[in-house]
Amino acid sequence: MVRFRATAEGEEDGDDAAEVQELGQGGETLELTEARLGALYQKGLQLDSQRDLQGASAALQEVLRDGSLARDLHTDARFAGLRHIKYLCLKNLARVSQEQGLEEEALRWLGDAVALDGTDVTTWYRLGTTAQGLHRLHVARCAFERALGLRPRHGPCLERLSEVLYAIGDMAACVACAERLGAVCPRSMPRAMLVKGMAMGGEATAEG
Repeated sequence: MVRFRATAEGEEDGDDAAEVQELGQGGETLELTEARLGALYQKGLQLDSQRDLQGASAALQEVLRDGSLARDLHTDARFAGLRHIKYLCLKNLARVSQEQGLEEEALRWLGDAVALDGTDVTTWYRLGTTAQGLHRLHVARCAFERALGLRPRHGPCLERLSEVLYAIGDMAACVACAERLGAVCPRSMPRAMLVKGMAMGGEATAEG
């Protein structure tokens, strides 16, 4: 956040004022901008809890339209708070969209979320399952593989990825994924063996 400090030189005062203007919006300090957008984000969550999905969506999108979030939020560590607010809005907009049956819209919000912060395995997994449900199989594959890059032993991701690989027709990768699933998650062994058997049958048919 921006902190004011006493100085005897007017030029330094001008530098501080310029920094405030750059980091905040409309004369706000960065701290005030975060507080204002955080309050609007909380309003969206409250409306969601009251099952006012349209109101929640409108409030969350209002946050995203704020000019302070239009800049590249990775350029300065002081933007971490704004980046987090934006990320939470995108994730929750995806959820609210899905609750309204708007899967395509949810997919777009999730794509924006992972573009902003690609370190959350659960968001990659949600992106993958949403894409899979929309039959965007190559998008689903990419999302599940990115999730597994973050958490290689994520059982649900392995199971979903094996299904996607089978549907795409990449039987060799499907067999490898099913074997991984069986090793990582013994509870999923029957499922893994079934998928592996189907994939190996598909390989044999293709070779024949």
